[in-house]
Amino acid sequence: MTHDIELFKELNKEVVSQVKIGNGDFIAVKGKGTIVIESSLGYKVVFEDRMCSIIDSSGSDMFKVNMKRKSFSLNTMETEQDSMMSSVTTTELWHKRMGHFNHAALLYMRRKNLARGIPPLDDHLISCKACRFGKQTRLPFSNATSRARTKLQLIHTDIGGAIPELSLKGRVFWKFKAWVENQSGCKIQVIRSDNGKEYTSEQFNMFYKDAGIEHQLTAPYTPQQNGVSERNNITLMEMVRCTLHEKGLPKKFWAEAAKPEDFYIAKDDPRWISAIEEELHGSINKHKARLVVKGFAQVFGEEIYVEQPEGFVVDGEENKVYLLKKALYGLKQAPRAWYTRIDEHLLSLGFEKGPITGNNDVFVRNFKEEMMKVFEMIDLRIMAYFLRMEVRQDHQGVFICQRKYTKEILKKFHMENCKSVSTPMNQKERLCKEDGGKKVEEVVYRSLIGCLMYLTTIRPDIFMLYVKGTIDYGVMFKHGQEFNFHGFSDSDWGGSLDDMKSTSGYCFMIGLGVFSWSSKKQDIVAQSTAEAEFIATTVAVNQALWLRKILNDLCLEQKRSTEVFVDNQAAIAISNNPVFHGKTKHFNIKLYFLREVQKNGEVFLLYCSTNDQLTDIFTKALPRSMFESLRKALGVCSY
Repeated sequence: MTHDIELFKELNKEVVSQVKIGNGDFIAVKGKGTIVIESSLGYKVVFEDRMCSIIDSSGSDMFKVNMKRKSFSLNTMETEQDSMMSSVTTTELWHKRMGHFNHAALLYMRRKNLARGIPPLDDHLISCKACRFGKQTRLPFSNATSRARTKLQLIHTDIGGAIPELSLKGRVFWKFKAWVENQSGCKIQVIRSDNGKEYTSEQFNMFYKDAGIEHQLTAPYTPQQNGVSERNNITLMEMVRCTLHEKGLPKKFWAEAAKPEDFYIAKDDPRWISAIEEELHGSINKHKARLVVKGFAQVFGEEIYVEQPEGFVVDGEENKVYLLKKALYGLKQAPRAWYTRIDEHLLSLGFEKGPITGNNDVFVRNFKEEMMKVFEMIDLRIMAYFLRMEVRQDHQGVFICQRKYTKEILKKFHMENCKSVSTPMNQKERLCKEDGGKKVEEVVYRSLIGCLMYLTTIRPDIFMLYVKGTIDYGVMFKHGQEFNFHGFSDSDWGGSLDDMKSTSGYCFMIGLGVFSWSSKKQDIVAQSTAEAEFIATTVAVNQALWLRKILNDLCLEQKRSTEVFVDNQAAIAISNNPVFHGKTKHFNIKLYFLREVQKNGEVFLLYCSTNDQLTDIFTKALPRSMFESLRKALGVCSY
């Protein structure tokens, strides 16, 4: 409805009517027609069948409005307008004010009140573009993934310099290639160098092509890809400069000073290696010294010269060296020379090759005297301290412990004042790799494990906090006990939370003292307790056969079967039952092995109750009372 007649494109004046307006009055309708509404966006408004449609330029309906009370009412909702603006947070502002300081250090400064005026900051800083640009570093290069398998398969080369002085004799790669291939009988296959023009010239490219050599180029500004030659260049030129300076030679002799054979004397200079030998209680027994050659620098086929050792320099001959004629300690030939020497002497005394034992005091004394005539030896008499093992021998028996070494371990790892515990493992705790533990220093951890592993040569129960309270503990072998060689075997089932593998354990005893033991995770996943026990029994039987052989070599022949106690009757039944069973076919080899050794009378499997199974201590965490009972049964006690 409009009052402007000029808007109508078509108008029918025959239509006459009235329209009621808002104040209640009526106005006359003078016609009805079509109005065209112009739109710069190309929209169309169509009124048809009591419907108003707005159509865009593509012909699609934007929206439609129904006619109500002879009009088209469109309700619109005002929307808020967004306005973008940049802002800087307080954390980011202070980060920039402090010269893009490390955010963790900035938080530390505020927490410790090291600077005044710093407001509260967010725990995390949004990534800073300037820091990414200015602080980025190159990641470390990984080690080489492949190595040459044959001689001259890969030649690393680089040019050092520039050196202003020409050498007396030119050294060219052509001569090197001819010499090294003739001497080795092999062909150069690959040459690796940087992008220096000395190796990428047209002349060199023709040389590579004619010789059939592959040329590998490193990436620009990446000397790490050719580290072998880069490092050797630095080492070689440092030695050249030192040699020229020491001898007062002109620079034109740099090539002669760089000859590798000129450094054999420097590489093979001997060193005095001194050591202090301590007694059991820490007192110094004696000072020892040994002249050692750097055998790792030996070159096959070359004569070895050594400088005159310090303290033995001949007056007036200070500038001369020795031509080595004997296998000095440190050379690759030294172990073989020593073995040959002592082997010949032992054979001359009437010994045969084999273990040397003796229970006759006169014979042992005569043997010592004969050895001391040829070799420098000291009679230590009754053993008391050997390889950090303390040996105490009296009327009760032989007690072996590592009290001094245990104290050294605790001191080394700063745990001499730690609070001790009564058992090595917590019965309520099962460890796994993903337990949320913190990463520790790998070198220190390996050192700790190595120390504890050496401690297991004497005692089977180890753990730092537990060791602290059992420093004086060791293994006691009492006199007068029957020589009864027997063993125990046990296993848990699925004790490892990471891969559900079981832990095998065994121990072997002579009399009342344990002398061989093991606790190790099994290689496969056992599908039942019987299978886990069977696998553990197989490992124990293997150890029993080996120990029987050692005892036989020591003139302690085992005429009867070695008893191995197992607390699982199903595992014993499987090993004795000759009937094939489908559930055991995946370990048939172990099955037939156990049957054979029992049939031959070497090993005999016996059942023992769980309460009498000593090997429980090697497979799982135990209550304190049970742990102490099994520890005592193994012969582990304090002296």
